[in-house]
Amino acid sequence: RHVLMDGEKAECELKIRRKDKTFYAHLVSEPVKDSDGKTIQCRTAVTDITERKQAEEELRRAKEQWEQTFNTVPDLMAVLDSKYRIVHVNRAMAKRLGLTPDKCVGLTCYEAVHGLSEPPGYCPHPLTCKDGREHIIEINEPRLGGDFLVSTTPMFDDVGHLTGVIHVARDITERKKAEEAIRESQAQLAIAADAAKMGIFDWRIHTGELFWTAQTERIFGLTTTTTTTTTKYSYRDWADRVHPEDLPRVEEKVSRAMVEGAFYEAEYRIIWPDR
Repeated sequence: RHVLMDGEKAECELKIRRKDKTFYAHLVSEPVKDSDGKTIQCRTAVTDITERKQAEEELRRAKEQWEQTFNTVPDLMAVLDSKYRIVHVNRAMAKRLGLTPDKCVGLTCYEAVHGLSEPPGYCPHPLTCKDGREHIIEINEPRLGGDFLVSTTPMFDDVGHLTGVIHVARDITERKKAEEAIRESQAQLAIAADAAKMGIFDWRIHTGELFWTAQTERIFGLTTTTTTTTTKYSYRDWADRVHPEDLPRVEEKVSRAMVEGAFYEAEYRIIWPDR
């Protein structure tokens, strides 16, 4: 009707619903005029664009799902270009910076995150931009409120060109505090045990490593130092110093304790290296 009234070309897209399926069509209508230039009829071409519209809809849903995931992840996430400029951030990162996501766009990460006029030397971003690989570091950033495990992952287009870098910062502040508390506790225990002439060792079963205090080393005749630090040994180092007649009985107790989760206690003779 508009083509007939205005005498101008017009186009539109239609959604056609049937009982079993929905179709999409692209219509282009052009006026047909007589010798006097008067529009006498309308010629319309119809193109089935169902596949294209379905692909667009799938892409839209994929983007919405990605955006929803991006914003619900508790880790701090940002997409940066090669010039350190923020292209996109999730809500967690924006909240930590005290800004809305849209206010973060265009800022350089070293200004927004670190409060610096240039990138810090430890920043993994230029490494990822250069070699196209993931890089991971641990940093302490007071402006973000603690310790973070930061990873940088490259993003590429269909032809392999770098389009951006995803930065993910996982808050490990509590973990670092717990590790420090354990170190302090272990150091204090080692000092107390050394004063009581009691040996202590930490056996990491999955690797077979044993960490002995200095007093444990002295008991096994390996050192006479007075340091309270620990030294790494292997399970074999311990077994080689247990008297051969006692070793089967002791290892049987160790195995039972591991299986049953029972308390382990054993007496055995020790062979010093020089005897």
